[in-house]
Amino acid sequence: MEDILSCINALKNTARTGWMQRGISPAISENIASHSYEVALLSLYISERAKREGIELKPDKVVIMALLHDLPECISGDVNPFVKNSIGSEKKHELESEALKKVLNIKELLIIYTEYAERSSLESLVVELSDKLSTIIQAKRYSKLGYDLHEMIFNLQEEVKKLLERVDERLAKIVREIL
Repeated sequence: MEDILSCINALKNTARTGWMQRGISPAISENIASHSYEVALLSLYISERAKREGIELKPDKVVIMALLHDLPECISGDVNPFVKNSIGSEKKHELESEALKKVLNIKELLIIYTEYAERSSLESLVVELSDKLSTIIQAKRYSKLGYDLHEMIFNLQEEVKKLLERVDERLAKIVREIL
């Protein structure tokens, strides 16, 4: 129990590095826990809407996946994209899985996390889309405060467009409404 409480505390007190790299003060920088919560709510909204449109997916699994997606960062911290790219996705997944086992060694949850990390299901794509949407939404909030994040927003929107090519048009429409 102590491990998960320490992990939650770390997520609540760890600012997302991407914002600080763009000049946003740690005092107002989004933390990992608030980002994960927003991703979970967006994932829930998108998956429930998609289910009503007749798309087969499991909203409960999507939400669990969203809540877990950044959990390993309570140990690793928020690793910036340059480090992620230099170690490679396979090594990153291996390190994150080991971190997750230390904090939350529950087989069923580790399986769901692995599914997310491998992007092997529609549920994992919904979480990935929600992750990017949350970052776009937060970037727009910071833009309103005067930070120049237009290039970042544009690049993330392009990544979302590429992901939308992999999903049903009904799901893509739901995501576009949020963009």
